[in-house]
Amino acid sequence: MRNTPVTWPRAELGGGASTAKRRFALQMGGNEIALSRGELLLGRSRSCQVIVDDMLVSRHHARLLVSHAALFVEDLGSTNGVIVNEAPIAGPTPLSDGDRIIVGTQEMVVRAVDDGVETLAPPSPRSTQTTPKAQPSIQLAAIKPTSPEIPAVRATLSAAHPGLEGADTTQRTEKADGLLTMARMADRMITMGRHDAAARLLGDHLKGLLARAREGRAVPRDVLDTVGVYGLKLTEVTRDPTWTNIAVELHLIARRPLPEKAVVALEGLLPKIEGIDRPMILALKAALRDAADNLARDEWALVERILRIQTR
Repeated sequence: MRNTPVTWPRAELGGGASTAKRRFALQMGGNEIALSRGELLLGRSRSCQVIVDDMLVSRHHARLLVSHAALFVEDLGSTNGVIVNEAPIAGPTPLSDGDRIIVGTQEMVVRAVDDGVETLAPPSPRSTQTTPKAQPSIQLAAIKPTSPEIPAVRATLSAAHPGLEGADTTQRTEKADGLLTMARMADRMITMGRHDAAARLLGDHLKGLLARAREGRAVPRDVLDTVGVYGLKLTEVTRDPTWTNIAVELHLIARRPLPEKAVVALEGLLPKIEGIDRPMILALKAALRDAADNLARDEWALVERILRIQTR
């Protein structure tokens, strides 16, 4: 059963005469949009009050409850979830000034000021109404990913699954979509120098994939390739071998070679990073030799390169 404004968490909603009144906004790129008070739907649909133009955002992705004293966000069962400060949310979540919200590939920063501080545009005259239809729509244009890693990963996906990157984005697997969403945001964080935040964002996802693989559940090749690229990338920027070891073990279980970008990174990292599991790399080599007859032709060159990697 959906929460309504009446049944949302009451903590921090205020309402007493002594509670300071605040106004809230979402900052995205160079835009800062004041939020009207009430319940606002956020998503890709034109019926939402906060429209985020991103194919990885669900039509009705989340909702915001804006009071005179607090701001909450709740995921509405979206495909890719809502992330607040690098952690997925599980229920209605309070937001404070400076909190970062990720939906799809878009990152928004919460801005909150006391009434009387003219930093934000004044609330809409309709803000006293609480039904979604009474709220004006706010268009948030999509920010295109600028990281050089994303085209490389997309190219890998296309090669692994012809037609995967066709006009219908829904043809991609849900797991690949979710991981690519996280990867885009991780790239943005790495560019900003927030390496540990990128590892926190991707870490649970990578560990979850490995746990499922250990249970015998298949991991699609497109997901494997993305894990290979970003596992090695996280090790490169954080100097933590955990992520490389996860990538190698996943490929060992699947008996598939790492993608070319990951192989190149592994060659460079092995002499520099202690803790990379060399016996596991040897096990991967043995598994690839045994599985050679079942591999696609485009994987043979990768297998040969992996077999040449020096582990001593």
